[in-house]
Amino acid sequence: MMEKFKALLHRLVDGLVVLIVMLLAVVYVGAAGITMTAVINDLRLDTYVDVSIGTGIVLLLILLVWVPLLFLFRSPWRR
Repeated sequence: MMEKFKALLHRLVDGLVVLIVMLLAVVYVGAAGITMTAVINDLRLDTYVDVSIGTGIVLLLILLVWVPLLFLFRSPWRR
């Protein structure tokens, strides 16, 4: 009986971890999308690049290039 309860508890914890990781992925993609939308709209409407647009571009590069590369190179599935 105790082994069944322990297995059920492990499944619940694994499910909770999967849900948290999926939620973080959705938040990450949402932040990248919002930043991309703001940068594209600013570049289309303005002729001058100011500090806020430059900061948005740098943040967008970090979100779309640096973080995925770090994830791929430090991934446990890469062997």
